[in-house]
Amino acid sequence: MTSTPPRTITTRRTAAPRAFTLVELVAVMVVLAVLAAAATIQASSMSTTSRLQWASRQLARDLSFTRERAMTTGTTHWCRFDTSGQYYTVMSENPASPGYASATTITDPSRQGPFVTNLNRNEWNGVTIGTGGTFATVNYTVGFNKLGRPLITAGTALTTTTGPTLQVGAGGGGANSTTVTVTVGTGRIVY
Repeated sequence: MTSTPPRTITTRRTAAPRAFTLVELVAVMVVLAVLAAAATIQASSMSTTSRLQWASRQLARDLSFTRERAMTTGTTHWCRFDTSGQYYTVMSENPASPGYASATTITDPSRQGPFVTNLNRNEWNGVTIGTGGTFATVNYTVGFNKLGRPLITAGTALTTTTGPTLQVGAGGGGANSTTVTVTVGTGRIVY
């Protein structure tokens, strides 16, 4: 008879998962605080010209979003500018009751609140909506239909290329202003 030697069971001990120590957590929090402070200082020290360029790009994106949303949903959308309050808002018509009068402010998908953008405060301090040209009135509105074509509040086609002028300082003009335009017929946004 042959005998087989008894099997040896080998167990491997694994190290228990290691947790972060309080010192490591505090060190990470300090590094994050320093980075946040540096970013805040840089944003607040941004020149007014940079803020104007940033605001112009944001406005062009918001107008493009308004146009694209109108085409995607098949519902006319509007962007209303208030020069006395220094803000603009994006609105959508009620399909059951078409027309600008039925339009209500939509929810901003990035902020999850009303789609209202305030100028001349916070990150856009010093940037205002100009009041010349088509913005001689306090409220100016441009809309986009389901084909992306620009409209005026009467629901008819926009007949002149138009758009808000964002400016820095009183009077704007020259290097201190940028006009974001909506092109007749196509609705193309240019700044």
